[in-house]
Amino acid sequence: YKEKVINYIKIALKGHIFTNSGEDILHQSDGTNSHKYIETIIKLLISLSRTEFITPTIYIDEPEIGLHPKLGEQFITTIHTTYNRYKKSVPEKESGKYSTPYPCLIFSTHAPNILKQTIKLFSTDQQILHFSKKNKHSTKISKLNSQYSDLRFINMFSDNEARLFFSEYILFVEGSTEMEVFQNSSLARIYPDLGRIDIYASDDVMLRNINPTYSQAAIPFLIVKDIDKVIKLDYKNEILSLDG
Repeated sequence: YKEKVINYIKIALKGHIFTNSGEDILHQSDGTNSHKYIETIIKLLISLSRTEFITPTIYIDEPEIGLHPKLGEQFITTIHTTYNRYKKSVPEKESGKYSTPYPCLIFSTHAPNILKQTIKLFSTDQQILHFSKKNKHSTKISKLNSQYSDLRFINMFSDNEARLFFSEYILFVEGSTEMEVFQNSSLARIYPDLGRIDIYASDDVMLRNINPTYSQAAIPFLIVKDIDKVIKLDYKNEILSLDG
């Protein structure tokens, strides 16, 4: 039985020797080889599961190890291309398209570029789980709201925003002046805890979508705004009030 399976794989792969860009894998890095092996296996499982009622679960621990960031993005893009190749988009029969369940892919990652590319490409067909450790004895797992309908946010979503999903603390500010103040190395020497805080300059679109209140991530955050954004002054009646 094992030999039959191996022969089927050889037929599907048109051979049984792995190369990468025409080069022997002995000449490639461990990260590049691992990336190609994983990519090939996932493409095979997606293809094979289209005509069978099987839903394999694949867990991959840190696929970004040993990879250039752009290769990490390309890895997710390749999976998405294969995913779309077989995805049924209309109720009518489509050649080569199937409505059978896809394999369940679970990635454990610390790479903002992997997370970014997954959110941008897979839209509603992805789910992010956030693991946070508040003490030595327990880990909190949060099911995040990682699906976004605001196309402006998706178009601007980059590694800078994705890295906030991995933050310990976040301080949202309005512009470059605040960034210069809070990221000043002299200030960090006086207040070492600033090194644990990610400072992020955001506009209304980014802040509305990326702050942990929306995503439901267990990440403490604070928003610093200019005084004219929070104070309303009625000059005629000489009344000072909070705006909103």
